Amino acid sequence: KEIGRLERELAAERSKGEELRKKLKQKTREVTEERERANDEKEKNQKLTSQINQNSGNSSIPSSQDRFRGKVTNNREKTGKPEGGQPGHEGHKRKKHVATEEPVYIPAPPEILGNPEYYRQSGPNSVVRKQVVGIHFQVYVQEYYADVYRNRRTGARYHAPFPPGVQLEVNYDDSIKAFIFLLKNHLNVSEEKIREFLLEVTNEEVSASRGMINGINGEFSRKTEGERKEIFGRLFTSPVMYTDMTGARMNGKLKNVVVCSNKKDVFYAFRDTKGDKAFEGTPVEYFLKTLVHDHDKTAYHYGGDHQECNAHHTRYLKGAEENEPGLQWHGKMRKLLLEMNAGREKKEGRMLSQEEIRDFSDRYDEILDLADKEYDDNPPSKYYRKGYNLSRELREYKDAVLLFLGNPDVDFSNNEAERTARKVKRHLAVSGTFRGKSNIGGESYCDAMTVLQTDRNRGEPIWEKVRGYFRREGQKKGGDHRKHEGNEADTTSS
Repeated sequence: KEIGRLERELAAERSKGEELRKKLKQKTREVTEERERANDEKEKNQKLTSQINQNSGNSSIPSSQDRFRGKVTNNREKTGKPEGGQPGHEGHKRKKHVATEEPVYIPAPPEILGNPEYYRQSGPNSVVRKQVVGIHFQVYVQEYYADVYRNRRTGARYHAPFPPGVQLEVNYDDSIKAFIFLLKNHLNVSEEKIREFLLEVTNEEVSASRGMINGINGEFSRKTEGERKEIFGRLFTSPVMYTDMTGARMNGKLKNVVVCSNKKDVFYAFRDTKGDKAFEGTPVEYFLKTLVHDHDKTAYHYGGDHQECNAHHTRYLKGAEENEPGLQWHGKMRKLLLEMNAGREKKEGRMLSQEEIRDFSDRYDEILDLADKEYDDNPPSKYYRKGYNLSRELREYKDAVLLFLGNPDVDFSNNEAERTARKVKRHLAVSGTFRGKSNIGGESYCDAMTVLQTDRNRGEPIWEKVRGYFRREGQKKGGDHRKHEGNEADTTSS
């Protein structure tokens, strides 16, 4: 009986132990799941934090989208001297002009004229001259007229042909067209504001229609086809070309603008898509030398050598450093890239020795080896892999990242193309979208900016150059100047 009682107690204790083991196993599973859930939430929080903290200094977003933007400080060392002009330095005075009005003489006050202690100075400094410079808008009108003749037999009306550009009853000359064109494209003024401003400064004499203002780029495009062909040829034969792509809208639909530059010549192309289709018909399609771009995989299908934008790399490295504080490789790599650029800029002709290039290359590889070790010890999360992916990219495309070290003609970054593309963003900030049938609005804008920006880069007198383009007859020649009954209105293109 005692043995039976003890066996029953033992079985009961074993049953309790088994139940406790099951509960412990369940609790262990719950704790493990909770830990995994907490770790997953932590990684999600890391991803969201990295997105919230993105700015122009640690990602590719433009500075205009920075929240709480503060004053941008420069990196120059302070000299301790007071602000403004320094003693002994000749000041920058305003340019003196030839007087267009009758000079106004200001006599001396009576207390000077009647005082024997004063006498009138003679010589080269005997007169003080000061100018007031202003501008004014004045509408000038040149009228043409011709006698009308009729054919006694047919009744047809004839008149002498008018000069090119004199086709409508009232025509606007190159000065007004150039004024509208520069306000629209160079200064990014909205079409309605251009119309209002013209009315204001001409005392409501010049009333340009919205259609004329909207079509000004189309007329400019037709009259500058030769310039664009020359720009195209100079670009694809350049030793180095910078290219970028930026988003745009046409009638509200997403489009793309491809930009190319060699620091002198600029080319804009309006495209429906990205990829190889976007580069068709641009200088990139025919380019065979060094192409600088923002790690665009499509760009590797063109050109000979490639240089990636290291300004992007340094920003991405800074972002990864902020979001992976336990790792050191991104901070070291960022400092190394900046050191490479600073060291090259200090050299005469931006030429580094082979020993210096090898040293930089070896240090570059050492930092990437450190990145591999750090990611082995601290595997990247599934939500934030930008740092890890960047280390892989820097190793795979090492030659394209460091090409600038051995080529003094290649810049450290692709800022040249990005500044060119920024013009499109500024224009769209005013207009919101290009308008017109098909892509004609965006294409004519790109044609216009190709010529305008190239002339600006080359230091051309923009006002006179643009006026000269509008004085041309364009692609369409004037038609028959004879006017027949029933067709009194002039229908030739303006």
